Amino acid sequence: MRTQTEKLVELPEALRKQFAVLERRLWRVDTIIAVAGAVCSLLLSYALLFISDRFWDTPVWLRMLFTGIGIAVLAWFVAGWLRLWVWKRRDARALANIVQKQYRRLGDRLLGIVELADENSRPANVSPALCHAAINQVAQEALRFDFRLAVATRKPRLYSLAAIILLLLILAPVLIVPQAGANAFLRWLLPVASTPRYTFVELSKLPEQMVVPHGEPFEIAVGITNRTFYKPFAAYCQYERQPPIQTQIRTTASSPPPPELKGFEHWVLFQVPPQTEHGKLRLRIGDVSRLIHVKPTPRPELKTMLAQMQFPDYLHYPDIEREVKNGRFTVLEGSQVVFTGKTSRRLLQASMGIERATPITVKDDTFTTPPVTVAGDMKLGFSWKDELGLSVKSPILLAISAQKDQPPQVDMPELGRAIAVLEDEVIPIRITAADDYGLKNISMKLEIALPQQGDDVKVRTNTVKSGGWQEKKMEAKYEFSPLILHLPPGSHVGLRAVAEDYLPGRPPAESALHRIFIMSKEEHARLIMDEFEKLRAAIEELTRKQENLAGDTKLVKEMKPEEMSREETGKQLNEQAQEQADYQRDLEKLAQEG
Repeated sequence: MRTQTEKLVELPEALRKQFAVLERRLWRVDTIIAVAGAVCSLLLSYALLFISDRFWDTPVWLRMLFTGIGIAVLAWFVAGWLRLWVWKRRDARALANIVQKQYRRLGDRLLGIVELADENSRPANVSPALCHAAINQVAQEALRFDFRLAVATRKPRLYSLAAIILLLLILAPVLIVPQAGANAFLRWLLPVASTPRYTFVELSKLPEQMVVPHGEPFEIAVGITNRTFYKPFAAYCQYERQPPIQTQIRTTASSPPPPELKGFEHWVLFQVPPQTEHGKLRLRIGDVSRLIHVKPTPRPELKTMLAQMQFPDYLHYPDIEREVKNGRFTVLEGSQVVFTGKTSRRLLQASMGIERATPITVKDDTFTTPPVTVAGDMKLGFSWKDELGLSVKSPILLAISAQKDQPPQVDMPELGRAIAVLEDEVIPIRITAADDYGLKNISMKLEIALPQQGDDVKVRTNTVKSGGWQEKKMEAKYEFSPLILHLPPGSHVGLRAVAEDYLPGRPPAESALHRIFIMSKEEHARLIMDEFEKLRAAIEELTRKQENLAGDTKLVKEMKPEEMSREETGKQLNEQAQEQADYQRDLEKLAQEG
């Protein structure tokens, strides 16, 4: 290195050597300060990024700031060194000033001889002999001083110590976790690159957005993989500005994780309280944090449900559609039903069943079941999931009641249970019948017992009227004529109205038994006379009762007032009133029978 004092050839050799030693000492000190300062700036900016990455994913702008600060400080130290040793290098006067600050005894004499040794700055009227004498005198005096001590070494020591301390502080975690150190260095070196942050903890994949049931608590299960010796024991979540929730981290050995977290050794289940407004959920586990946008949304609801019914083939009924209400539905046993439900939101999937769910067809916001054969009372459960991932809280239950095809009801309402007719008389008999799904026909069943044939009964069935597939009510008239049936007087006939529906294998329904006795005209006359005699005897009995009541009434009228007030008289009057009422009823009954 060529020193500045070599230009001052008139200075003594010993003094020039002292200035040369001083300049070399300054070069070492300035170089140490520049190098240590540059190293400190780079290490510090790297350390800031390393520490920041432990708490969050340092954004690009902040990474650029850290790297930029380190490079800027490095440039500042390099520029300072170049300014001192390249662009504006110290001359002999500057060196003399540095020495004079340390050794005050030299005063301004050292600076003076430096100026005298420079021909360009020496005064013109000064004698050369006097200049040499002055220079030699000060030079001899300066030999007693060590110019190296004029250079301050405290600053380079501090800079070097700071650089060593920073280097040790950074080397410790970098050597323990080299992956984290290399990752931080790469992110520091290329701040604008999309280099993912290395974390001590790795989490399972989490969505950026979640749709959760409105006003209901929800859960988030997270799988955890520990990459280093660092193992967090607790995890934290916070919804907006609500109090944070701490959750213990579990191990698969002590608590089996959900199926979607199979393969993780550690996991955590966050239980978030009910929310009603959109917000952000922050999760933090170790040095990893995640932000999830949460949207509380009502669950998909069932708006309407229709049932397309296909009746059993024997009925020949057309298919009909009915709305299902209140979770109950009644249908004819043996029918097939297709249920179609319309929900409040577009569906992704749907299923049918309670214990064992079977997938069913979905289209837009509608689900459709396959045909369900109703063989008896049963229950169905319906579940679905919409396009947002929300499902019903519990299966929607439908109770199906299987209604059996009831037998027909048939009657002869105007016919007495037992009557007698003449052998030449014709009796019109009205028959009524009803069925829940359709009558096939109405018939009359006759059980004929002829006189002098004992218990021998002949059965005959005559079809009265044919029905139809949807004839639910029918009425017919059957004319009973002993002459047409060839029934002699003395015959007994049991009549039963018969109705048949379309259910295969079912026997026809029968009405109650009505009995008809066939009599001759002579028997009829005797019967009338017997009835007349009974009526006459009843009239005579009523007449006697009336006479007795009239006599009792006359006696009461003849009683004195004090006799009328007796208790026995009151009882007697009550008995007479009761007998009068009985008489009135008997008279009305007799009038009806007559």
